[in-house]
Amino acid sequence: MHAKSHLYDVGKCVFGETAIDQIEAWIQETGSLLFEGKISDLVAHIRAFETEDLEVREILDREARYFEKHAKRMRYQEFREKGYQITSSVIESACKHVVGHRCKQASMRWEEPGINAVLKWWCLLKNDTWDNHWYPDAIAA
Repeated sequence: MHAKSHLYDVGKCVFGETAIDQIEAWIQETGSLLFEGKISDLVAHIRAFETEDLEVREILDREARYFEKHAKRMRYQEFREKGYQITSSVIESACKHVVGHRCKQASMRWEEPGINAVLKWWCLLKNDTWDNHWYPDAIAA
């Protein structure tokens, strides 16, 4: 969704904030390029807009550079084929369950060093790696 929000920024810049139908049509077209990991094609679409407005040109250049810079991270088709998650929802859920469950109980107050230590142990326990951490020699044997 983060990368897609950049497409919306381009659409609003080019078509205007109120041109919802045009923005949505453009997002539909370019969003599929993003989803397929065709970032160079996506960048070409952004750079294809012609404008005399220097402010618009600057925004388009900035957004095109964003996609160029992060292209390695946007190989979504390849990632999906390997079975990787391409959304942040898994991480957000893990944070909610691991951090939220342990740290947001009634009357709890934490400072950063304390919570970091507790979360380290909590993650070892939840990932079933507690014994590996405490008894690495026993696991290797």
